[in-house]
Amino acid sequence: MRRVKLGDTAAVTRAAAFGSRYNRDTVAADNPGGFNYKQFRSNVVFRWEYRPGSTLFVVWSQGRQGSTDVAGTRGFGGDIGDLFTLRPDNSFLVKLSYWLNR
Repeated sequence: MRRVKLGDTAAVTRAAAFGSRYNRDTVAADNPGGFNYKQFRSNVVFRWEYRPGSTLFVVWSQGRQGSTDVAGTRGFGGDIGDLFTLRPDNSFLVKLSYWLNR
């Protein structure tokens, strides 16, 4: 390798050959199995306009996710089934807007 000076303040190390520019990622190469990440999110929104311009929103959101550092050995149906055994994260929101008539 040789050093090439760029301006007065910076120096960059250059590889002599194209093949020696990159190092092999041994972690990814030793574990070709990859990973298995599952995620499911859902939302339900209820909107009611109880007066002209005045609205009530009720929202329920649920998310489930899980991951492992090995590739899944199950089919798509098994992965979907696994999602519903995971603990859900639930959110419940209420928003009320009222139109002030002048």
